[in-house]
Amino acid sequence: MHEEVRVSLERHELELVRGNEFLMRVPAAIGRPTSPTPPGRYYVTDHLAGGGPYGAAIIALNGYSETFSQINGGDARLAIHGTNDAGSIGFAASLGCVRLADDALLQLTGLVPIGTPVVIS
Repeated sequence: MHEEVRVSLERHELELVRGNEFLMRVPAAIGRPTSPTPPGRYYVTDHLAGGGPYGAAIIALNGYSETFSQINGGDARLAIHGTNDAGSIGFAASLGCVRLADDALLQLTGLVPIGTPVVIS
């Protein structure tokens, strides 16, 4: 049985599940009303180094922002990443990505291989 990441836009929460078992449930920042996190079914494409505004790590997804074509000089790909603004966790505060506290992000990174499904709803 494989893992699945679920992001609730309504509850500002990320869950990692395996079948009916919850492996983790943590608060998450989501996109602002002007740059919403697009709901949909995605999957993990890469694990990247973080730093600066991206916190400890980046879990890249195969989706893209519906608001921007570029962010910080790169493509506007969706990701789950950390933040240098811990106070934003649990709020609609990002440019569309899902933000986690660095400790939760590092735990998640170790549990979700490339190809893991991510459902944002």
